[in-house]
Amino acid sequence: MQLITRLESWPKPVAISVGAVLLVATGFLDYVTGYDLSFSAFYLLPIFLLAWLGGPWPGWAGVVACTVARTLADVLTGHPYHSLLLPFWNAGMRFGLYAVVALILLAFRGHVDRQRELARTDGLTGLVNLRAFQEAARAEAERSRRYRHSLSVAYLDLDNFKGLNDSHGHAAGDEMLRTVAEIIQSAVRSTDIAARVGGDEFAVLFPETDKAAVRAALAKIQSRFDVEVNRRRWPVGLSVGVETAAVGSAQDVQAMIAAADARMYLAKEKHKAAARTAASRSASPSTAARR
Repeated sequence: MQLITRLESWPKPVAISVGAVLLVATGFLDYVTGYDLSFSAFYLLPIFLLAWLGGPWPGWAGVVACTVARTLADVLTGHPYHSLLLPFWNAGMRFGLYAVVALILLAFRGHVDRQRELARTDGLTGLVNLRAFQEAARAEAERSRRYRHSLSVAYLDLDNFKGLNDSHGHAAGDEMLRTVAEIIQSAVRSTDIAARVGGDEFAVLFPETDKAAVRAALAKIQSRFDVEVNRRRWPVGLSVGVETAAVGSAQDVQAMIAAADARMYLAKEKHKAAARTAASRSASPSTAARR
């Protein structure tokens, strides 16, 4: 499995080139050793490389090329046939075998890719999950250091999400999470990476984005969030924390994420304090009246 994982790290043109070279080498070996020694099974290796690493079109091209190479090796080495139909029959059998192998490989690769995607995606919102977000953050941090680009991370958390679940039910809570995910995705660029990283916590990675641009994006998210919450009468708020690495900064991405998370919690505490103050003020007149 580790070998397959390493092979999958190859760029597709490299994998296709290696598969083509192996195909030609196998065909040549088949030819020089004569018809007494068969190398039919060895053609499965280039088919594997072309189908698994290259994809459908290279895979099917490999099936046809391996069939032709094996048939030509038989014919050119003077393989004795008692009927002119036998070379075509053998070619058909080889094509069928190679085609079945390619079909199995392509179907299994598609299944593996889907499982990998599910393992990196939040099932409720369709955003990437924490693991995929952290992987992307590490890659973008390295790229920002190499090319001297700025990088920003934002953490967003729903205030009083438990209260929404208690008062409106868990179905409303799930709808709230999906709505927030849609709002975030509609407000950020296609190059930004939005994730659900916890129960009611979201994060956005902003490559090549400075503080001003992040503030503009977050203001857009907050505005659309407020409109949707007011329309649906959901008793929730939004707390946000942001961390931006300076151009060429060597700041560790985990430190950036932790800083954004800490700022988000500070914002949440301010919101709670403001809510307590507002509740206290609204209770004061009634208290005075009772006195």
